[in-house]
Amino acid sequence: MFAGLPGSKSMGFKAAHFTPGSKESRCLACEGTGANQTSMDFFADVISPCERCGGTGFRDEVMEVRISDKVESDKVISEVLMVPFGDLWRLLEGHIHGKAKIQAEKILSLVQKTGLGHLSCSRTLKTLSAGELQRLKLVSGLSTLHGSSTLFLLDEPTGGLHTTDIGRLLILFRELSDAGHTILCVTHEALLMEAAGKVIELGPGGGKDGGRVVEQTVYRPTGIQSGSAI
Repeated sequence: MFAGLPGSKSMGFKAAHFTPGSKESRCLACEGTGANQTSMDFFADVISPCERCGGTGFRDEVMEVRISDKVESDKVISEVLMVPFGDLWRLLEGHIHGKAKIQAEKILSLVQKTGLGHLSCSRTLKTLSAGELQRLKLVSGLSTLHGSSTLFLLDEPTGGLHTTDIGRLLILFRELSDAGHTILCVTHEALLMEAAGKVIELGPGGGKDGGRVVEQTVYRPTGIQSGSAI
């Protein structure tokens, strides 16, 4: 997207110049991390924003290229990477075309359905919760899904989700089920259990006291121990 802008073409920039951490884009002082680490003999290392790039991780010349925004001021690449996925389509819509536009719209729609609209490209994987990672993997799988029936294995996918977002996720699960796919979830979330076609409860306790099938309920599960506890 940025590589196709007139300003980029005039400076001979390619897509790599706008890819975080690439040799073409990264700040030489911090090597693209946006931060410098100072070792302390008796204390924890001090992490501070890179003075050369101001914490963006990009070279100065790359930061001269701006993309237009219909609502706010024009943005450089580091600012675009910080835009939440839920607001990103506003920026992309007028700058990408053809298959790239269709694919981007599909992925961003899945991101919204899985309750990840608050994330941005600037977030690193180590800062995500287990539930966010699960749903991000789900988006990755669904974005390349073509026709054939697929088994999705998810471990506590609703971690950190608001009830409203759980509802959106359940709608997506229902769409997948109706399309012939199977979803197997390990969960303690009552809303997921209520929506499941089959619930298999393991127990009766936790750790060494668990691991045995306590109950199997097909459709409309009632009276399971975990559900009553929640």
